[in-house]
Amino acid sequence: MLVKEKQFEIVKAAPGDSEDIRRMFESIRFHTAIDLQFRRGNDPYRSFQEEDDGAVVLLLKDRLADRTVGMGAASFHRVYLGGEMCRGAYLNGLKLLPEYHKRLRVLPEAFRRLRQEIQGEADICYAAVLRHNMSVQHLFEKPHRSLPRFEKQGLYTSFLISPGRKSGLPLEKGGAAELDAFYARWLPMYDLAPLNRNMAGLTDEDFIVWREGGRILAACALLDDHRNKNYYLCGYSGAFRILPGLPTRLLGYPAVPKTGQTVDSVSLSMLLFDPAVDTAGRAHFIRSASSFARGHEVVMVGLAENNPTYQAFRRLRHVPFSSILYTVDMGGEMKLGARPIYLDVAYM
Repeated sequence: MLVKEKQFEIVKAAPGDSEDIRRMFESIRFHTAIDLQFRRGNDPYRSFQEEDDGAVVLLLKDRLADRTVGMGAASFHRVYLGGEMCRGAYLNGLKLLPEYHKRLRVLPEAFRRLRQEIQGEADICYAAVLRHNMSVQHLFEKPHRSLPRFEKQGLYTSFLISPGRKSGLPLEKGGAAELDAFYARWLPMYDLAPLNRNMAGLTDEDFIVWREGGRILAACALLDDHRNKNYYLCGYSGAFRILPGLPTRLLGYPAVPKTGQTVDSVSLSMLLFDPAVDTAGRAHFIRSASSFARGHEVVMVGLAENNPTYQAFRRLRHVPFSSILYTVDMGGEMKLGARPIYLDVAYM
């Protein structure tokens, strides 16, 4: 598909494009105080296809320069919306090389093509933009006749914590017999929550369960998905340059990775509580469950700000990375109801 500027062409990615996709991810930096770069392993095309319900990846080609200069992707997930099962599309990997930022006339065609791929395939579409990326927020929030409508849904934060110490909380490792019923009961209470606990890459042995009096109060799983997704530390700036020399772990914060290294992290995924558990109890469980990640430097937990567990991190020492969450008009639903949002960091 040629765009109006004949120099550019939008094509659907194929397995042979994985190296181009990898270069796109490694070329985009935000130059923040702690400059973390999200990557998709050595075979990004495969990593997209191994998403919960597949993905579509589009590449923007500069025909004159004979190279890939931009990309857009949507990963599909089976989720709950208003208590009903539906299919969601998460827009990720929306990238344009810095030297092409002034060529924004290609964006309308790119979004139009992406909409064609998503329309009829998803009931709701959503995206996240880093909180400090103000230029992209302004672009999406200002009405444009040629761009889809973006509707703000609040903050989404990835909390980075240090693996905790074991406490007196009675935790079990492994898939308890009642675990499926626990998730089936409480996941539908959230919007955008997965349909069940069967996330790719997890086995029963990865789950951690808090049970008292025969009743499950909380559960989660440790997911190490470096094969598909990881974070690379590009560097520190400003006052944060002194971080590598500080004993952050002794202060209760995660270990500080060195510049030029991939962060040794695991995700605390499928985190879910019985609503009867209060904020203190949630913080206690997160701290205790993270102890099973000892040997890793960082544990990641992702939560929308209207998730009841969000406030538990006021009681936990952490490093936050926040984004603005949007629903996107790609021909599906735009409105979320009053239910809290559940978006697992492994699906971001």
